[in-house]
Amino acid sequence: MIGPYHAANIETIPFAMEKLVVLLPTGHRLAKRKTIRVQELAKERFVLGGPDSWEAFRHHFFYMNVPICARVSSI
Repeated sequence: MIGPYHAANIETIPFAMEKLVVLLPTGHRLAKRKTIRVQELAKERFVLGGPDSWEAFRHHFFYMNVPICARVSSI
């Protein structure tokens, strides 16, 4: 399960946190930052692998209340 679970008789406790990594071009407004909040990436464009990558990425953003929109295309 990714993210919080809310139920009256269940207590949730985070047991693991993972870091996400972002690669940015030189000169990007966030490139020189040591840390970036996920909310700062909300309007950025991303290149992801296959459907599995997208699903994990979507879950991370969903549970952090960051809106994202997918545009699917192929090369």
